[in-house]
This record gives sequence, structure tokens and C-alpha cells, in this order.
Amino acid sequence: MIFRRILTLSFLSLLFLLSPASADTSPQGAVDVIKNFYHAVDAQDYPKAWGLLTEASKNRIVNMVAEEAALPANQIREMFDNTTDDIRDGFWKSFREGEQSKLVLSLDLKYAGEKDGFHVVSATMPAEEGGNGQTLEIFIKDENGPKFGIAETFQF
Repeated sequence: MIFRRILTLSFLSLLFLLSPASADTSPQGAVDVIKNFYHAVDAQDYPKAWGLLTEASKNRIVNMVAEEAALPANQIREMFDNTTDDIRDGFWKSFREGEQSKLVLSLDLKYAGEKDGFHVVSATMPAEEGGNGQTLEIFIKDENGPKFGIAETFQF
């Protein structure tokens, strides 16, 4: 199922990661958007979470779900944009029930600069959480404010 594939890719590929952001694309805004995204998912504020993703991420998610559901992408996009029950109870519920949010929110997030048109936040698992010093680059794009590039980060 597409929802599980997205979760698996996101959770495994991001063995540690993310925390949502705010409305400015300053270094702190880039870090905050990651935390804000995961807090919105945990709070089941899916319109907010959807609004914090880059357009490229939204398009990739829509295309994956459309393929899995055998429905037109424009129909799936409308369902996400309107947070229909099917999207809420399918995609978002699966995403929320994963361990990713807890994991990501435990990471040490630091602004690392810019790369290929993105703001980059490095995510490191703290040693007290079993971290081994590995870091993950999380990509944030300025699209009328900071947007989390989940697809760009995890390459799904």
C-alpha cells in the first residue's frame, strides 16, 4: 500500500530526522518548520502539516498515492488539499502511527547552511538516545516561507 511505502521510506531513510518550522526562512525558521510539521501531524492538524511541505513533496506524495489507489493525481491532490476522510484515515493515520515523530523530535537539529537552493538542517541522534554521531541532511525550501522537503530529504 502506498501509505505504508511512504512511511517505510520516510521512517527507515530518516533513521533520525526532522522537526517542523515557522514562517520565516531564517536558520531558526528552517529548524522550526521540521518540528512544526511533526507537531501538526501528532496533533492531527493535517491541513497545517500539508501546508508545511514543499510543492515537490506534495506532488511526489500525490503521485505515489494516486498510483497505489489507481485514481487520477488531480483527484488525490484535491483530497489532500481538502483533507478528506479517506486521506485523514488512510495516509495521515498511517504516517502518524509510525515512530518517526518521536524519533525526529528527539534529534539534535542545527542549521547547516544552503545547498542547491535549499536551506539544510543537520539532524543528529543524541548519544543519550543511542546516537552514533551520524547526521542526516534535511532540506527546507523557501516557498512563501519555509517548507519541509520530505520527499527531497528521503528521496522517495
